[in-house]
Amino acid sequence: MYRVVIVEDKADIAEMLCGFFSEAGDFMVSRVFGNLTTARSGFDNADVAILDLLLPDGSGIDLIPVLQERSPGIKILMYTVVEDTELMLNAMTQGAHGYLLKETPPAKMLDFVRAILQGGVILSPAIAETLLGLQKKKPGANILTPRETEVLRNLTLGLTANEISRAMDCAPATIKKHLENIYRKINVNSKSGAILFGIESGILRKM
Repeated sequence: MYRVVIVEDKADIAEMLCGFFSEAGDFMVSRVFGNLTTARSGFDNADVAILDLLLPDGSGIDLIPVLQERSPGIKILMYTVVEDTELMLNAMTQGAHGYLLKETPPAKMLDFVRAILQGGVILSPAIAETLLGLQKKKPGANILTPRETEVLRNLTLGLTANEISRAMDCAPATIKKHLENIYRKINVNSKSGAILFGIESGILRKM
């Protein structure tokens, strides 16, 4: 039985989600919170967290590190009305495993949550389509060397070039050269573009 925690300030949506998971048979809703404050103070552990993005006292993204610290291995799904690529990238780099719009048919949501539990990454079709349109060219993951892949993984953890050089025990100039090669090979010119490639290619979020 998978334990589910829901963080959602709209009572009708929270009630709908509770009923949906309870009727599934293999899920149990353990807690429901209406804001960040109560979630931070009351969360214990769970297998899955369904987080609203826009809460009365902040962003659901801010709760991700708290959930991960208290419940290592938890799978986190952002569930929101906000169709925003930058927010999606921010959520995924913080550790979310999926980003679904609330227009997603309820019948499909359970399949998506099960996919996340099996190690998959889930994006709403509208968000996925937008992401796919951001890259003129989508090279395969094997275009990067093992060392470049390691640099990309560290980059998505939020490390600076100097921090990556210390983590990988090499000179900052070497990391800078790796980053230049990564950006050139995958045809991007920003950290967000590199992270997007990592998500699409499966390099970063195979958990």
